[in-house]
Amino acid sequence: MKHLIIGLISILFISCNLQENKELTISYYNLREVGAFRFTGSDTIYQEVTFPNAKSHYYQILDKKQKTILNNFLSETRFEKLDSIYTSKKKVNDPAGLYFKIQTNEISKNIFIDANTPNEFVQIIDLLKSLIKTENRTKISYHNFGDYRFVPPAPPIIDSNSR
Repeated sequence: MKHLIIGLISILFISCNLQENKELTISYYNLREVGAFRFTGSDTIYQEVTFPNAKSHYYQILDKKQKTILNNFLSETRFEKLDSIYTSKKKVNDPAGLYFKIQTNEISKNIFIDANTPNEFVQIIDLLKSLIKTENRTKISYHNFGDYRFVPPAPPIIDSNSR
């Protein structure tokens, strides 16, 4: 009996340690909206919108395909090989940017994308665009987004020849 209890406790500790921690917080800005998304590995994604209206919090239940996209992004992307900043020196007509805060058991990394989006992020950005436009979100009073950092848009590049 004693061996059985010790065995069960050991299995419990091992299974708790094997659970993968996946967190993804993404702050975003564009000309129409400023906010953030938070994904913690479940079937729910939280959204905070800070512009154009007063700060609001929402949640949405992800469908199977959306959850798979997010989980694959977190488990298959080699974040350690990616740069921390992706910008462009060219003039951008539609300023938009994303700040990714990625935390898994293996890595903790922040990545800012203002332009020159790496291929690894194209599918996740398309998903985020669809989540921003959706009406399937439910308003909630508050959700703790932790210590995510909002990065304001870069100032426009001024063409010295146009003066």
